[in-house]
Amino acid sequence: MNPVESLRTEFKSWLDPSSEEHKEKIVKAIIALYNNNGGHLVIGLRDDGTPDGGKTEKEIRSTWQSEAVQEIVSKYVSPPIEVETRIVPFHSEFVVVIEVPAGLRVPATASRQLGRIQTHDLFVRTTTANHRYSSSKPTRHDWDQLIRNCMDNREADIGAFFRRHLGVNIELDNLRSAFSLPKSIETRIVELLDDGNKRSQDTELIRRIAEVGYVEIAIEIEGKSQQMHSATQSFLFDLQGVRLDYSGWPPFVFISNAPDEKPVVRNGGWEATVELDRSITGVWAIDFWRIEPSGRFYTKRSLPDDTSANVEPRKFFDPILHLRRITEVMAIGLVFCQRMGYDMEETQLAFGFRWTKLSGRQLWTWAHPDRLPSSAPFCHDAQAVETVLVPASTPLQGLATYVHRVGAG
Repeated sequence: MNPVESLRTEFKSWLDPSSEEHKEKIVKAIIALYNNNGGHLVIGLRDDGTPDGGKTEKEIRSTWQSEAVQEIVSKYVSPPIEVETRIVPFHSEFVVVIEVPAGLRVPATASRQLGRIQTHDLFVRTTTANHRYSSSKPTRHDWDQLIRNCMDNREADIGAFFRRHLGVNIELDNLRSAFSLPKSIETRIVELLDDGNKRSQDTELIRRIAEVGYVEIAIEIEGKSQQMHSATQSFLFDLQGVRLDYSGWPPFVFISNAPDEKPVVRNGGWEATVELDRSITGVWAIDFWRIEPSGRFYTKRSLPDDTSANVEPRKFFDPILHLRRITEVMAIGLVFCQRMGYDMEETQLAFGFRWTKLSGRQLWTWAHPDRLPSSAPFCHDAQAVETVLVPASTPLQGLATYVHRVGAG
């Protein structure tokens, strides 16, 4: 079970950051990822997601120091970008993950010559250069997305200005009704939750593991697409290329080399049931999802509170983990909507969230114990259901209001 490259994730076999040739590859990838509004450069993985191997942890840590990587970025990339370098376990090996931040307002370029890179060269993550995910100079097909990334971040800045100087956030409670779904849409999104749950029960793995709680999420796009879609492999791979990753194991993940867990087409939509090995992310999990070309999506994931080795099952509910999940799914819904050709100014997305087997759990941020006191309240209801309507034109940095609407429900 190996990860795959995407527009936000690039793999490189082992590089030497002291080599001018390899510095060139690092700088090119980081500029491209930043211009795609952030992502991850993973060193130590081949293109197919398998470990490159041959390096000990000691060798890796001595070669890939955060200060050395940041020095390369500061010297050759403009405007200044602060990256984070981590060494993480992967299967029985270690890899280097360079996290490139989001938030570009002007495109990043090379600040000086480095090998074949010339001063002011600009790169983006794209599939138009060779029909594979790569970091290349933009073509005419890439400029629209690059400009949109910049504008979205500037729009988020404008929203922050009004909240900071005009106190708009003090009226948030009065505005919440504006985010509620019309009854007709709310009924459909709950029906989509029910339909997805019924489909998941047809899988042996879900039936076998009945004692854990689940978080279910449904998305329905309300709008008109300029493109026609069907459940083809190209449609699936296209969405995989833009799928965001805020958690290490986002929804709708595609397994490339696990025959029993590869997505299959059922009733006109892609479905997959995945059992996540704890050795990959530190958490064992069961994940069912469905993608329909009509703009309907469903995902069902076992609660991390029940499947982590760090906490007793069915005892706690970590709200921070679930706020991260809400944010990740909303962001993925927006990028899926854009990739599918919907008019972002005339489209909205309905989201439905349902958590099950909650009764008796204590609210406790066990993954980050310092965030919430252990004397936090308990859950009384067996399940919780929340819905929200999000305009497709919402920039990713503007999702906080909608996340708060769901999380505070």
